[in-house]
Amino acid sequence: MAENLPAVGAEDQTSGDQTAPTAGEPGKTFTQQELDRIIQERVGRAVKDEQRKLPPPEKMAAFEKWMAESQTAEERMAALTQERERLAGEKEALQRALFLVGRGASMEDVEYHAYKIGRMVTDRVTFEAATEQYIRDNARFFGGTAAGPGETHEDAGGIIKLGGGVSLAAPQVHAPAPTTLKDRVNGAIRKPKGG
Repeated sequence: MAENLPAVGAEDQTSGDQTAPTAGEPGKTFTQQELDRIIQERVGRAVKDEQRKLPPPEKMAAFEKWMAESQTAEERMAALTQERERLAGEKEALQRALFLVGRGASMEDVEYHAYKIGRMVTDRVTFEAATEQYIRDNARFFGGTAAGPGETHEDAGGIIKLGGGVSLAAPQVHAPAPTTLKDRVNGAIRKPKGG
């Protein structure tokens, strides 16, 4: 009884229009140039079909312009927030630099000192407190003494230092402000007492 049943898939093999080559019949062979030509033709047709589906370049440019102009409120807010944070960081850096200059740091070294002091700042230690500790540990970089809160004095460079890191430039009557540590030390030594 099993002999009378057709093999599974036998109908599928004979019902199609295409006939598969059998082991006895050789298949058509193509040269490399023929294969390259066929592939190029198929790729060309596929590219043309895809290009027909795309809108013209003018419409694409208009769409991209519209997308750029129609940012969501969240995107604009994110950009503004990022800009505000950048400006706040710059403001803080400038305030720290001004504070350090007021405490006697040279302009050339302000950025270095701000970096070193910034590393000492924690949740419990403010920049000002860290600066005081840094000055105590590194007084040689700050021209000896610096004005504490409530004190005022004029250094050899003609800067009037007020307490709390505020500095005012005194009018230059003599030579220009010393630029090196050596010049500042010599100016401090030669400065008359009480003056």
